[in-house]
Amino acid sequence: MTDDQHGSSGGTGSASGGGAGQGTGGRSSGHGGAATLSLIYYDEDSFDEEELQDVDDLADRLDRPGTKWLNVANTGSDHELLRRIADVVGLHPLALDDILHEGQRPRAEEYGDQVFLLMRMLLVREIVVPPSADAAHDTRSGRAAKAALDRRSKPVAEAEEEGGGAGAALPEEVLEDEYDKNGLRTGQVALVVKENLVITFLETRRDPFDELRDMLRESHGPVRRLGPDFLAYRLVEVIISQYFTVVERYGENLEALEDRILLNPTHAVFRQVNGLRRDLLQARRAIWPLRDALLRLQQGDSGLLSQETMTYLRDAQSHVMQVIETLELLREMVSGLHDVYLTALNTRMNDIMKVLTIISTIFIPLTFLAGIYGMNFEHQPEYGWRWAYPALWGLMLVLVGFMLYLFRRKRWI
Repeated sequence: MTDDQHGSSGGTGSASGGGAGQGTGGRSSGHGGAATLSLIYYDEDSFDEEELQDVDDLADRLDRPGTKWLNVANTGSDHELLRRIADVVGLHPLALDDILHEGQRPRAEEYGDQVFLLMRMLLVREIVVPPSADAAHDTRSGRAAKAALDRRSKPVAEAEEEGGGAGAALPEEVLEDEYDKNGLRTGQVALVVKENLVITFLETRRDPFDELRDMLRESHGPVRRLGPDFLAYRLVEVIISQYFTVVERYGENLEALEDRILLNPTHAVFRQVNGLRRDLLQARRAIWPLRDALLRLQQGDSGLLSQETMTYLRDAQSHVMQVIETLELLREMVSGLHDVYLTALNTRMNDIMKVLTIISTIFIPLTFLAGIYGMNFEHQPEYGWRWAYPALWGLMLVLVGFMLYLFRRKRWI
């Protein structure tokens, strides 16, 4: 999601001048801006949302009827704020510890009156990819993510050409993507389900849930009717749908790189292959454990997840398996691209050596004739012949033509 979109989503999840993280004394973890809190209340007949300026305002609002969704963005910027939220909502200490320590492996746990799920969303240059392939084409964030992924697969030579030639300075974002060893980023997403309450904790300011908020506002589908457990499922599905968008785009980039390697197997293109290989490995680490986490949720008996929601979770798990299978296929494609690169490089070298060998072979007899003609013997018959020089040139040309004909007949050229 771009910054423009983030600020235009009806005030939800956007940073404000008096953000919730002000005055809490929390430490910064390298996240820009303060943490933000947005709270949505809804039932089948009503919907309301607001951005909270202070955690103290949260306790009174949790008593409102209906389903409530509390979203906390940029959690890494203010740990003291997270502890205050945990006290208000009754968050389990182990769940709080996982939220405070970023970079955790996806997993699911049941802590008495709450269900805890840890996931990772995929980000490209800190741009959240929209939750569907269609949205990727129709939103500004989708176009930005698509462009960022395309730059990951663009060789330096093409970037130079677009920038005005080899001597022109490359744009900063192209240079960063070209030599960045970790073009793909992951952001931690923690999901807590309690009675009539769902809480999401986002590690970064980027928020992929705008489409779901619009659905809640307009009362599309059963999400307003089925309660907090179904809302939790939809949040999980947004993250999984995002995986499809990113992985699909990487597949397209790998196919484009294969064509570029065959046409021009340069070291710059090969570095791009290595960059995409690292991205896919990082995506696999983020996605693979989610399969086991969703299975654990289905085997739980907390009572917070209905049987209908369990059915949806099984469908979500099958989607995760599809993403994993696609990732494995793409990793095999990357390994194949290494072989394609070496094959193309050897083929190109063989073509060069063939041309050089043909040139050398043609000049060997010509050098022989020139050596004989240049010998300084006193009684060399051709020295006194008027047409000796033109005849020598004619013999050389006939010899060159005969050799080229012979090479072609034997299919050497």
